[in-house]
Amino acid sequence: MTAPTPQPDSSDDNLMAGLSYLGLFLCLVPTIVIFLMKKDSSAFIKFCSIQGIALWVTGFALSIVLMVLSAGVPVIGFIFGLIQMLFGLVFMGYTVFLSIQAFRGEATEVPFVGQFVREKFMN
Repeated sequence: MTAPTPQPDSSDDNLMAGLSYLGLFLCLVPTIVIFLMKKDSSAFIKFCSIQGIALWVTGFALSIVLMVLSAGVPVIGFIFGLIQMLFGLVFMGYTVFLSIQAFRGEATEVPFVGQFVREKFMN
């Protein structure tokens, strides 16, 4: 059985967890710093920051794949370029949504990524 999704202990936890998702816009530096500072004191922050890191890595890998596919044949490349742009907008919007949820004190589990984080890192 997997561990339940952690809950925040204080409003500071909400702030740090929300900022850990917004760190995705700043190339992971704030997310990693928050994780290293607060991983032992709050399961909520640990969950949100690891999920944010895993989400960033997944999104970055998918962007690279779409970029390589868009560099191919001109017509197909244009279509994959549009898909990449749409993916970037959806990814950015979902990141803002996750951050708002964390500011509210709700740990929203990202499909596949959240389950992986709970099983591998939330002991």
